[in-house]
Amino acid sequence: MISINETKSKFYTIFYENISTYTIMQSYIELLFYQEPNFTEKILDLINESISKYPKTTKIKDIMDDVYLPSLFGRITLRGFGKISHENFQNYNNRNFIQFFYTEFEYYLFKCLKYIYMKKPEILSDKQVKIKLILESGLNLDTIIQAKIDLVIEQQLHENFSKFFDYIHKQLGLECNLNNDEIKGLIEFRQLRNLYAHGDGTITQMYLDKVSKSNLKLGKKVNLTRNTLNRFIILVISVLNNFDKSFINKYPEIIQD
Repeated sequence: MISINETKSKFYTIFYENISTYTIMQSYIELLFYQEPNFTEKILDLINESISKYPKTTKIKDIMDDVYLPSLFGRITLRGFGKISHENFQNYNNRNFIQFFYTEFEYYLFKCLKYIYMKKPEILSDKQVKIKLILESGLNLDTIIQAKIDLVIEQQLHENFSKFFDYIHKQLGLECNLNNDEIKGLIEFRQLRNLYAHGDGTITQMYLDKVSKSNLKLGKKVNLTRNTLNRFIILVISVLNNFDKSFINKYPEIIQD
């Protein structure tokens, strides 16, 4: 894990703080769930208490913008849960975490690449912006260029990880050499996230094609455990640590103050 004495880019600091905050929050909620038999009822009481401080004339939108669990949504959701089991609650948390964690991982890389391309647009000299597009859009050139860069980065982030990091090294000059096990781990991380982002964790043919493991079977549901999540956390932190060291070495002005 990161040391408080390590020098990091502001993008990495935000990534790490977001992950830490989410983990602490989820751990606290889970602790309450395990220790408090009337957990959902107490949450509803907190919602009602929060809402009661507003004048009756306050619009529901204003309340929803301010209350952590909005009134109507909170009532429907928590009462729908009823007395769910600890196992289901943990599965729910694990499923949410892998999607959140992958999003933060990808967004960190997105911000780093955008910083580089905005600083050195000549790297993307082959990516042309047509004059006709500028005239028809009604937008200024800077907005269109940023949108073009965003599109390029999104496409790159969906590339095969081997190809992506090879490009990072050869074209951007960042030293982030991943070994075969790290590449395989990131592929599994992405594909498992996809299983839960677009389904219930049931193994698809695409997952089998991408993840080479002998114990996988089409139609079987992946058991997303804390050990699996911890393995991905260790992998991603290690990869991004190395990436960030090279990033701030090349762009020292991005170091977090």
